[in-house]
Amino acid sequence: VAKTNTNELRDAKCKTLGTTSVASVVPAGAVKTTPPPAPPTSGDGDLPPSGGDDDGVQPEDVADAFCAAHTIAYHNGLYYHWNGRCYRHWPDKHTEARVTSFIRHERTGKPATHFVGNTLLNIRAQSFLDASVEPPVWLAGHTECTDTCIVVRNGILNIDRLMREGSAVALTEHTPDFFTVNALDFDHDPQAECDAWLKFLDEVLPDDDLQALMQEWFGYCLIPTQRYQKILMMQGEGANGKSVVCSILKLLIGRDNCA
Repeated sequence: VAKTNTNELRDAKCKTLGTTSVASVVPAGAVKTTPPPAPPTSGDGDLPPSGGDDDGVQPEDVADAFCAAHTIAYHNGLYYHWNGRCYRHWPDKHTEARVTSFIRHERTGKPATHFVGNTLLNIRAQSFLDASVEPPVWLAGHTECTDTCIVVRNGILNIDRLMREGSAVALTEHTPDFFTVNALDFDHDPQAECDAWLKFLDEVLPDDDLQALMQEWFGYCLIPTQRYQKILMMQGEGANGKSVVCSILKLLIGRDNCA
């Protein structure tokens, strides 16, 4: 079988079509291939569309670093951040702004919106708590009842242990393992006195049994349960201390813990 020159076949085909082949008019090797254009950039430091960075950073890497710097819990569709005592709600926009600021601090340039979104997705996956989890609850390493655990400024106070064993063992250090959204804004001080409060009660509520009832009600309001199914109704004419009692109770519980 005779071999036919490729250019001759191409010339013959082009003549039939009434055209001229490139090979017949351009010397071999004169045609240069132009490389494809580089992907467009926004010019403001956006990460590539792949979701990663030119230095290999991926959203999951940023999520790991962010969760290492911030203790986050994602529960029932809400972000919670442990502030050193309890978990406080972070609105979605606040969390997004925090993550964006974190990325910009760690690297130069504004991160692309999809990169921030993928980072948030990874944060949610890492910090997810099942909907069956109801605060307050111990997340790990504890078996004690949470109904009588109260977070105060200087630790976690276990009321049951306080009554049985005393303050020395009833107060433990704050830990993110205790998932609660409430904390009181004062220390537990077993030596504290309340002379002004007792004097006020003697003036407006001199009955010892009623004072004991008031103390019991204040204690009931401090625990995170309504298991006794009780309410308190205060009756009396004006200017006899009811508003003062409610104000003191609100300050004791904390404004952030009141509906």
